[in-house]
Amino acid sequence: MNVNNSKQDQLCSDTPSESSLNNPISDVINTENTCSTYLKSPSPTLFPVHAFNTLNSLLSRPHWQVPVLPDSQLETVLLASINMAKHGEDIHSQDCLRFYSDGLISSFQKIFHNDAVTRWDSHILHFIYANSLLGIELCSIKAKSDCPAILELESILFDPNSQFHTRSMISTSVTHEIRYGVHRNVVCRFEDIIKLLPHISISNENDSTCQQQPGQIEEDTNPMENNDPLTLYNTVQIKEYSISYANYKDAPILVDFINLFGRFSGFDRLKARFLELDNKYHGDQQQTDMLQQQLQQQSNDQTEFLSLSLIYAYLHPFALCSNYLSDSVVEEYFKPIVTIIVNYLSHLTDDQIKRETKKELRKDDFITSLKLSLCTLIKRIPSSTEDDIETIELLSLNLIYRFFQLSSFNGKMNTLNELIRLLPNTNSLRVGQWITDIKLLKLLLRENLHQLQYVEKVEEIIRFMIRKLLLTSDDLDIIWESQIGKHETIIKNIFNMLTRLALEFSMNQLNYLFNCFKQSWKKATKRQRERLIDLITMLAEQDTDGMMMQKTLDLLWDWAISLKFSTDLMNASLKSHAKILSCNNKPFVCQLRSVWLGKLASFLKIEPNNDEGCLLPAAKQFIEIANLYNTETHQ
Repeated sequence: MNVNNSKQDQLCSDTPSESSLNNPISDVINTENTCSTYLKSPSPTLFPVHAFNTLNSLLSRPHWQVPVLPDSQLETVLLASINMAKHGEDIHSQDCLRFYSDGLISSFQKIFHNDAVTRWDSHILHFIYANSLLGIELCSIKAKSDCPAILELESILFDPNSQFHTRSMISTSVTHEIRYGVHRNVVCRFEDIIKLLPHISISNENDSTCQQQPGQIEEDTNPMENNDPLTLYNTVQIKEYSISYANYKDAPILVDFINLFGRFSGFDRLKARFLELDNKYHGDQQQTDMLQQQLQQQSNDQTEFLSLSLIYAYLHPFALCSNYLSDSVVEEYFKPIVTIIVNYLSHLTDDQIKRETKKELRKDDFITSLKLSLCTLIKRIPSSTEDDIETIELLSLNLIYRFFQLSSFNGKMNTLNELIRLLPNTNSLRVGQWITDIKLLKLLLRENLHQLQYVEKVEEIIRFMIRKLLLTSDDLDIIWESQIGKHETIIKNIFNMLTRLALEFSMNQLNYLFNCFKQSWKKATKRQRERLIDLITMLAEQDTDGMMMQKTLDLLWDWAISLKFSTDLMNASLKSHAKILSCNNKPFVCQLRSVWLGKLASFLKIEPNNDEGCLLPAAKQFIEIANLYNTETHQ
């Protein structure tokens, strides 16, 4: 990306040509009030609307731009939002809330995940780093506020696979330039951040160290006083929340983000949010930590209900970066959080689940995603066992079961999609026991069978059961009985499903299914028998090795020669019998024709043991099959 050290390089753009604007700094509000919230804070009730509108305008262009230079629009609005959030004023500002939901996420999505990141110079990446540290501070302040946009921002910032973090890992020199800057270290303007990340102000390069900014930081409040970064005015104790650099060097910038989030009390606020949730069921618990006690007294109105999507949004950022979290952080924060979540989800009421199912925009993978995040974090807990994973898996399956029971049709479809995704990633023995315990197929085949898309989802689940050897003879009975006496559409859907599944069945399952056909034939009406003939004909046409075709031919012949049934049914059976043997695209059909010509010839012999009732159908069918050879000769 071609940028220079002028006012124009405040912008990150998707193309180099879009990096220049005519004096864009003129659109930024007075820098005296906004260059550092830590030095001269603006009124918490003021929001820089003009800067926000300019930011949105730049983001919405076909060739978008993100202004990341110091004192430009993104930094200006971030600083104002931080100040307002500190005073609790942000939730009363529609403009600030719009920034959270629109400009904030869009900006960081572009500067972290867009492919254009790979083309930007290190000094631009340093500006992104500075804005990101402000984003981390905002996230830490709002860490228990149930704000989806803030939680989404955490997922962007803490994703080690983002383009930005990937770029930061190229070399130690690139990491150094991102952290300290190429020409100047702009992070030094943020006193509170420097106090919590003191290494940012220390550099082996003389031109990259933090320089005193006139009029910004008073001489007697130098964060690096006595060159002891761990002292920090003797007021802040530095704690490592991330794995140390010596142990994990893959994403050092991400390590900065995690440590800053923790040192701004983000993890404490996160834990407090879930302790509030736990207290709903267990009453207030005595807090030994003063900070936790203060945090527990806030936001009591949030404890009524925490949606599954919000729980996932809280966990997802830290599941993404779980390998970078220190063992002490996992033990101190996420072990109790996971325990609370499991308990909470296990005690959801029907009303709470119904409330969740009514959300129109509910994604159809949130239970699966939540399970993945929980399992990821559990595996990082040193004391975790396989039983803990089993608990999460069964909890996820039971949630799907309850959601399916209480959902509308669209909700049931979403739940089936979740189940289809979840089953392959769950222990087969647990799944098999769960399917048996809840009588899954009986539940799935109870209703909605007239909806083709619903039946197709059920088919996927049955196919999984077949492949994992979980389908029993009782299950086959349930499948077959689901269409008996039902509407024509349901019968058609179930028959078509069986036709598609037949190739997956074992020989024992096929034998059992054909026995179901025989039993149904005895009690069926004429119309039902015609459908049975059509079904087994379709099964034979799907055959690939001749085994099912032979079983079908035998059954059709038995039905054709039965004296109990009408001539119409005999003719229908013989017609399907001949139709199957007319298939020219299967190599084993010619052999079957020869076999059946021999069988039919034996019926035509005048012998005492031959059934006279077989003579007419045998003669008709012998001629029909013999004509198949003549037809092929003339083609």
